[in-house]
Amino acid sequence: MKEEVVGVFEVDEPRKFGWRHYTMYLTNKRIILGKIGSGPALSSDSESYMKIGTAFINQGFLGLARLAIQKDDSHKYDNMNFEEILEADKDNFAVDYQNELKSVELKERTLGIGKGIPSRIVISPTHGKKKTLLFNKEYFDDLKSLLQKLTANKLVIK
Repeated sequence: MKEEVVGVFEVDEPRKFGWRHYTMYLTNKRIILGKIGSGPALSSDSESYMKIGTAFINQGFLGLARLAIQKDDSHKYDNMNFEEILEADKDNFAVDYQNELKSVELKERTLGIGKGIPSRIVISPTHGKKKTLLFNKEYFDDLKSLLQKLTANKLVIK
């Protein structure tokens, strides 16, 4: 069976001193993450506070993360195959649903202003460290539906 994309989502990984922004491809065989940006924590000058307030009201916490990203190239992988995406950045990775995935946890967040507090996905591979990512809660139902079909009994909803 040929590997095909069935869903694409933007997700963010909070880091100790900043953020990583990924395009998450759900294929019929695996989850693939392609890094499209990263950045440090926000600066504290007055112009930044205006941007911070606007970003939070319009996009919630993920707006803040994306504001902090210094380079965002969301079309970076448009003309690449899956293997080229994985080789393009050391932070890109894939997890095969059948052989490498221990579990996927989704947690819906319901509080917040505007888009508010983001929902969370935790990808736990059978080997290596789990990956906690945030995404806009408006995509929760779509992501849940796709993961239920793709991962069978490995999806946990909290």
